[in-house]
Amino acid sequence: MSVDQKLSRSIHEFTKRSWVLRHLAVFCADDLIWLMIGVVYGMTLLNQRSPILLALVIGMGLFLPWLVTALISRFVQRERPYAKQGYQPTIKPFIETRSFPSSHATFVFCLALMSQVLVGEFFAWFLVGAVIVAFGRVAVGVHYVSDVLVGMLIGLVGGAAFPLILSLITLTKFDHLFI
Repeated sequence: MSVDQKLSRSIHEFTKRSWVLRHLAVFCADDLIWLMIGVVYGMTLLNQRSPILLALVIGMGLFLPWLVTALISRFVQRERPYAKQGYQPTIKPFIETRSFPSSHATFVFCLALMSQVLVGEFFAWFLVGAVIVAFGRVAVGVHYVSDVLVGMLIGLVGGAAFPLILSLITLTKFDHLFI
């Protein structure tokens, strides 16, 4: 068993020992991401004229990193830790996909960098939230540490490209909708 596999399994086993840690890990791994998306959208919407355009912009910002993650996953075909090691995860993925890289980690780190542009004063909180979501995925037993680290890198690169997406939008006829 590799160091990555041992570390990931140890984190999961530690979390399983406590009812509180188990439930906290499930919230961090599955629910916190939706809360973060809602907060970014809601806070940004307060300053925008078009909720549809804002949803489109955020969606476009998240799409390319997701696509990169999906393509890598398709080629690497890494089994999830619980499937490879034969244990019961704390949660089961809604859709059974491969483990590497973590699309949740990609999304939240991309969203964290997007939040720097959209709601800059809360960037640090979103970055902390991204770390919590990513390692929550390890704690519930659905990812290895390396899965979330690579997902994090993809998300950070995708998030760094977000200002380019915004600049392209402001060059179009829709710029009056986006303050």
